[in-house]
Amino acid sequence: MVINPSKYPLIFVNDAILGENTSVKISRNSIQSPNTLYLNGTVNKPVTIEFPTDNLKRYFDAKLTQLLEDRKIYLKTDFVVDKLKTTDSLVTEIKHPISIAVNDILKNSDNMIAETVLKLASAKVNNSTGTDIEGIRIFHSYCKKLGLDDSRIKIVDASGVSKNNLVNTDFITDFLIKNENNFTLQNMAQPGEGTLTHRLIPIKDRLRAKTGTLSDISSIAGYLESKSGKKYVFCIIINDPISTSSDKKFLEDYIIRELYLRG
Repeated sequence: MVINPSKYPLIFVNDAILGENTSVKISRNSIQSPNTLYLNGTVNKPVTIEFPTDNLKRYFDAKLTQLLEDRKIYLKTDFVVDKLKTTDSLVTEIKHPISIAVNDILKNSDNMIAETVLKLASAKVNNSTGTDIEGIRIFHSYCKKLGLDDSRIKIVDASGVSKNNLVNTDFITDFLIKNENNFTLQNMAQPGEGTLTHRLIPIKDRLRAKTGTLSDISSIAGYLESKSGKKYVFCIIINDPISTSSDKKFLEDYIIRELYLRG
């Protein structure tokens, strides 16, 4: 049995069966049917699985609807997008320092925060309503300012969740090299923090990295200082539908450890 605790509309095709251990894999075709999730593998106990949303607007609408209904407020119609009017009144406003957002994105891989920051950045630059498209345009402008060749990449969102994103290790390492002294990237996770909480602990003070995980894909990129004191920029992307996520991360950690020891 699959329980969806949120009001986010999803269809589950549950092919998981009872077994001696719990090893469940979730997949979906983001192009053909992004709201259909396919479950395969075995289970022997209740398990909680988190996965990224495919549509931030739909997710926001669902969460807002749920919060309103928890307070006995029910909507008669769906949300509509409208422009701000001079007669509109601000009911409340919550502000967070950018340092919290940076921590959530780089250490905890919070996709929602990444998307929000992209829109806020585009709104600030253009003094208008923020959009994904405009935020991505600003990113490409930044790449050109750094002298980076972005002609062979494709970015459609800020979180990297969409499989329509196309990037390669060359671009990511070049980007990291150009931004070696960028204060923001110094906030990437060290072993023992965020998505690296249980990974590469023995080299805690020598590594800062950002992870990325999708179905069939695992990646990690960042800065490493080897045992001999040499500094490296690295990027590993593994796209393999056969191996498990833990197997991919084990291989990533092995490569990084070997680079640390032999570099």
